[in-house]
Amino acid sequence: MSLLKVRSPPQLQKSGQAIQEERLRKDQLIETQQKQIESNVKTNLVAQWAESLDEMCERKILKRRNEEMSRELQLGNKCINKVRQDQLRQLLEKEQIEYEQELHAMGLAIHKERL
Repeated sequence: MSLLKVRSPPQLQKSGQAIQEERLRKDQLIETQQKQIESNVKTNLVAQWAESLDEMCERKILKRRNEEMSRELQLGNKCINKVRQDQLRQLLEKEQIEYEQELHAMGLAIHKERL
């Protein structure tokens, strides 16, 4: 019995080697693409995070501005009320003096209790 060694022809060896090299190139390409996709996903997450921070910051600024405007309106209304009260007091004092003068011209007076 003789053992025959079966050798693959050189064309098959080359085509097998070419197939293996092609497979390696495809694997490297796939790995590169996967890394790029992961990088893009991370970049998108960071961008979304930054946008959400900007939105929250804008909302806080608007809220603060609204609170400031509300406070300014309250203080403005308070000042207006004080001015109105002062003007009304002055008007009443003026009318009181005029009324007393009219009564005095007629020879009459208002009785005031002194405490």
